[in-house]
Amino acid sequence: MHLKKRSIKVVLALLVSMGAQGAMAQVQLAPSGYSGIINVPHADVMSQGTMVGSWSNSNPESTRLYKGYGPFGGYNLGFGVLPNIEAVARLTYDGDLNCDMYYGDCKSTTRDISVNGKIKLPLPTLPLNTRFAVGMSDYGGAATLYRQAYGVGTSTLGPLDVSVGFSRAQPSNHGGGLIQGKFAGVALHVTDHIKLLAENDSRESRVGASVGWRPLPDWGVAVAASRKLSHNTPQQTQQLMVTVSYDMDGYAIRKGQPSAGVPKHQADQVVPQLVPQVVSPVVNQIAAPVVAPMVAPAVAEVMALDEDEDVKSKAKEVADAMVAAGFSEVSVGRDGLLWHVRAEPRGWRKNRLDALAAAMGVWLKVQGESPRDVVYTLTYLQNPVVQARTNSACLYHYAKGVGLCNKAKPIQLKSEPVAMAKTLEAVQWWVRGEGSQWLRPDFEIGPSASYAVGTEFGLTDYSLGVSKGWELPLYKGLVWHGYHTQFVSQSDDFKNSQSYFRRVGLGEKTAWGANMLSYTRPLYTGLWAEATTGYIASGVKGSNLTMVWDSPDNRWKLTGVNGVYHRENAQQADPLHPSFMTLRYAVLPGKWALSATKGRFLNNDSGMQVMTTHFFGDNRLRFYYRKTGPGNEITPNQRAFAGFSWTLPIGPKESYAMGPVTVRGRDQWALGLETKVQEKDNYIEPGYGLFPSIRHGLQADVTDYERGDVGYLEANMHRFWAGLRDRMAMR
Repeated sequence: MHLKKRSIKVVLALLVSMGAQGAMAQVQLAPSGYSGIINVPHADVMSQGTMVGSWSNSNPESTRLYKGYGPFGGYNLGFGVLPNIEAVARLTYDGDLNCDMYYGDCKSTTRDISVNGKIKLPLPTLPLNTRFAVGMSDYGGAATLYRQAYGVGTSTLGPLDVSVGFSRAQPSNHGGGLIQGKFAGVALHVTDHIKLLAENDSRESRVGASVGWRPLPDWGVAVAASRKLSHNTPQQTQQLMVTVSYDMDGYAIRKGQPSAGVPKHQADQVVPQLVPQVVSPVVNQIAAPVVAPMVAPAVAEVMALDEDEDVKSKAKEVADAMVAAGFSEVSVGRDGLLWHVRAEPRGWRKNRLDALAAAMGVWLKVQGESPRDVVYTLTYLQNPVVQARTNSACLYHYAKGVGLCNKAKPIQLKSEPVAMAKTLEAVQWWVRGEGSQWLRPDFEIGPSASYAVGTEFGLTDYSLGVSKGWELPLYKGLVWHGYHTQFVSQSDDFKNSQSYFRRVGLGEKTAWGANMLSYTRPLYTGLWAEATTGYIASGVKGSNLTMVWDSPDNRWKLTGVNGVYHRENAQQADPLHPSFMTLRYAVLPGKWALSATKGRFLNNDSGMQVMTTHFFGDNRLRFYYRKTGPGNEITPNQRAFAGFSWTLPIGPKESYAMGPVTVRGRDQWALGLETKVQEKDNYIEPGYGLFPSIRHGLQADVTDYERGDVGYLEANMHRFWAGLRDRMAMR
């Protein structure tokens, strides 16, 4: 896109008027694939948990070759991975986006995917808030068109940010890295949302402006326009950049959290502390230790409450309210003075913290501020998976933001199913199994996609469909589940039955997918097992055994998989024998985990994979390196790949109930890209390093996609608090 001077003035005037709508933290991606000023980087990085996408009408490193035959520019998708680290994937193009580049008359080039990264150095506070960062562009892959490595420092002088750095660029037939030597740039913050910009990228000088605003609480938009002042290279004169940012866990974080203690002037509101061990062997881990004189009044107060009301009637009221809130198999009882509620979160499958918030919101609605202790046990197919203990009044004040009950935790969490089951044996149940889920199906609807990006065949090729899944609980731990995919739309290259994409197994997919039985149960402390049999995918039938062990501190998780499958319509009849182990370590529980997998994957390709996983609410961001092969006819060679995936939920948090049936969006849906590395070609070769995909059961519902252990739950209590506040607002 080419903009005349008058057009730029109009755009800037419009941006200024829109900028007045609200401020945002300025997130501006440079076309070259890093957070920056215009085209050069600065020493700051994207905020942790922020996802940023951008479009530009320029590839500043390259000369435009095919003017008039199609667009020129690129896209970026970046993530704030850790507090001081950002990673960006870049896609560039020039000319006809759809023609086949293997034919000589195709007017197109630079369909290139590259990976960039920047690290802000963790240095102590320096004068003028000076900070330093190092980064690299276009690392790995078969073709490295824009490779460079750089260091940059940024200082702040009032409203002015000044950045100076040095870059060493690798030349290529497309121009190589943008910055070849010294560079500098300044950003003047006119207001919270408007900046004036100037820079020199070692060869060209530019001036421009950017503006940012938040049209929605978790979404931000930034637009930058600039003009080249010098004319030393064929770099495009007029440049436009549009950036959209999304806070992946912004909703819950935005809600804030209560303070760590109770303000002094509110000391009289602190909950009387109960000591249930006087009448029950269960130890109260919620309340802070108290002196003996407080014990008798607290117990007497609860006993007086029980004498004034029909506790069995109250239990029935709790059960009915739980069923109405989307829970099934609800049981309510008491062990001494300690109340117990056991339930299946049938309507709350997207995140276990949402289920806990909904359940405890029910408790507050029924019990109010009465100083009762309660234990909630959430189950999967009646097997306990997580337990949370609290005190009604403590929970009430916590939800109101008053404090954390004499600095104790508002809820105490456990995720040991065997111990939970033994605890529940001593409970006197007054209400059992309200809202049965047996033989009542749950349906899950979401998108399905096969796609290729930045290939010689086209910029984007795809096949889109709708996936309709079902689950039917049959018995404790036993479920029948599967899915069917209905084709909806596809690009021209995917339509052609003789195309390369169809030959490698991509393209139209209208077929039954999984159709299997799964049985899941806990075996011992920290140990779960799952056995499945049936169709794991269309035409792939067999059985699988998965075992997961969790260390007591939830830091270490060991997963073993062993399966036997066969392809019903395959030319080669050799069975598939996936057999591998995965060791995961939670570096920051609930935030960051590292894992390594070794063994034989689904297509009999043996090898390894290492992965770093980052959690942001319902979103998971994973970066991996994998090397496997050879295997069967689908994976005949040894290959190495690097890539990333972004996993997100589809639809609202709560399922929609229609009589005995529930309907919801996909619990988790993954998008991502991978590229071959350590190779001279970049031909698409799918099928390497595949895991047997079992959509529901041990990995999805028991471990809750690695979010079910105490470490994750405690690290993300802000989500529980936000959900609890929402439930209280509905009262």
